[in-house]
Amino acid sequence: MSLSGLAGKTTLDGLRQGVSAIASPIAVEWDVKAVDPFYCPTLDMLRPIAPIFGATGGPHLTLQMANNRTRLHDGDKVRVRLVMPDFPGQLDVDYIAHDGSVQHLYPQLADPANGIQSDPLRTYQPGEIINLGHPSWAISEPYGTDMIIAIASTEQLFDHRRPHNAETADVYLRDLRAAIDNARARGVRMSGAAVTLEALPK
Repeated sequence: MSLSGLAGKTTLDGLRQGVSAIASPIAVEWDVKAVDPFYCPTLDMLRPIAPIFGATGGPHLTLQMANNRTRLHDGDKVRVRLVMPDFPGQLDVDYIAHDGSVQHLYPQLADPANGIQSDPLRTYQPGEIINLGHPSWAISEPYGTDMIIAIASTEQLFDHRRPHNAETADVYLRDLRAAIDNARARGVRMSGAAVTLEALPK
């Protein structure tokens, strides 16, 4: 039996107890990472469109750090690898920092100062592999545990692009939750995923 995923620190102990009541700890391959309570609302938002707990593979969007490197040091580049679910769709990828800021990794607006060109909106195909990274995406202070989230959807979640490539997490996540709720009410197919990474000094 294999369990993987993300869980709030306060939830993790209860989860371990619940699993131990139905399976021997020796029989369980445990790969569940505890996350700071700051990220619990984000995980709650993604839960309706994410794989059931512990599910691996299958028709869902997958997201991981390039080369599975989840510990990055100052100056290291942030690179992610995604595999689209079993339906064609749009893609939104965001870096949520523990200081309460959000950087939109995809799609991005043009930012000539950082050498970033505007990403054209496009539909990705089922199972398509997407590698994202840019020279300006580098680890820097403040250091700590951050999270990257991704959502694939058969329709664009927002009527208009976000006004900037960076904004505050509280505003963006509020709007994203509303967009997900509205899309679900319209029957839009979605699949979401999240991964944490440690941003460390050199």
